[in-house]
Amino acid sequence: MLRRGYELSYDVDHYESIDNLDLSQEEYESSYQQLYTAQDTLSGEELFDTLTTSLNLNQYFNWLGLNTWIMNGDYTDEVYFYGKAIYSEDGAAPYFNISVWDYDDLFLDPHNGNAIEGSLVYAGENVLDLTIAADSYLYQKFLENFYDLLTDELTEEAINQAVEMHSAKIEKFFSR
Repeated sequence: MLRRGYELSYDVDHYESIDNLDLSQEEYESSYQQLYTAQDTLSGEELFDTLTTSLNLNQYFNWLGLNTWIMNGDYTDEVYFYGKAIYSEDGAAPYFNISVWDYDDLFLDPHNGNAIEGSLVYAGENVLDLTIAADSYLYQKFLENFYDLLTDELTEEAINQAVEMHSAKIEKFFSR
């Protein structure tokens, strides 16, 4: 599992090869680094296709969209990339999903004032996010995903259900 930092930094937080015997830690790190260097030589649909071979980009777009919607001022380093091996005729390759936490800076300006002008990608503290905002094809895919998130997932009914569920769980702390 890799914890993303600012710009191009990351930390290896945890590595186990129990389910990934065909891949080394170095292979995961190399694949992760390629997520951040692909834009050096690729753009548009080719960049999108390359990123989706090793990253659950729809999940990542959902997370970016949610951070925009809730105006999360500090999310860049609040994400883990965890990998699994996927197999094809070419052998095993890393594929990343994300796990997030720490929503303590909601409804705030982006950390260090790094807003991306004219973009719905909320903060510009990481190369991947800046690439998504700058590449017209990636940005269009992000916007399509964000629209689906807002119209299909973050409905008034879904929000009300979440509020009711969590209100019931914390009510006992307010009734003391």
